[in-house]
Amino acid sequence: MRKLIAIFLLAGISGCISDPAYFKNTSTQQLCIDYLTLPSYNMQNEARAAALAQRRENCSAYQGMANAKLRADQQSQQNIRNLQDTADRMNPSYNRNPTPAPRPPTQTYCTGSGNSMTCTTY
Repeated sequence: MRKLIAIFLLAGISGCISDPAYFKNTSTQQLCIDYLTLPSYNMQNEARAAALAQRRENCSAYQGMANAKLRADQQSQQNIRNLQDTADRMNPSYNRNPTPAPRPPTQTYCTGSGNSMTCTTY
């Protein structure tokens, strides 16, 4: 059983290893756009940078395309949020951010006089 677990762990870890050779058949354009648009914590970013360095490529020619892709991705995310908001307004029984129901008004009644005052809140 332990051997089986070790095999699965090794297979999973080896799938995470970044290797510039993985990108040998990837176009420079795709490498650059992915490198410029994916988050820096993407596990393949170092391998992309190494592959570009091996090719002695400069991504400046693809900066405009990368910026356009980022704008398109941001617009797509905004469109999805707008669609979700529209759906929420059309179906008020389902609300992702429900507002709590208003609390009923409270009333306080006090009886007594002077130092022996008793108050009850309903």
